Amino acid sequence: MLPVDLKPLSEILPHVPGNPTYDTLYRWAVSGVRGVRLDHQRIGGRIYSSLEAVQHFLDQLNPDPRLPPLIEADTAAAQRFQFEQARGLQPVDAPIRKTVEAL
Repeated sequence: MLPVDLKPLSEILPHVPGNPTYDTLYRWAVSGVRGVRLDHQRIGGRIYSSLEAVQHFLDQLNPDPRLPPLIEADTAAAQRFQFEQARGLQPVDAPIRKTVEAL
């Protein structure tokens, strides 16, 4: 059963922010952007979608910046780096520089 709000891309186009072209919406549906594709149905050679699908597509590409990041930067490696810097040690991942005098 198809959702009631399916419309051809040409009818959705005027309601999408930023005034994208028909080709842009077509590309979002067929190829996608950064692994995210616009939800759509192909009926009789035409592509149909909905404003809700466009909103979901845009939300996936532009997550809310007020949300916490999915991966915390405070990992064990970052903690070890901070600990070594606090003690005045050269971090493990830092390149070792030898001068001529040291050899």
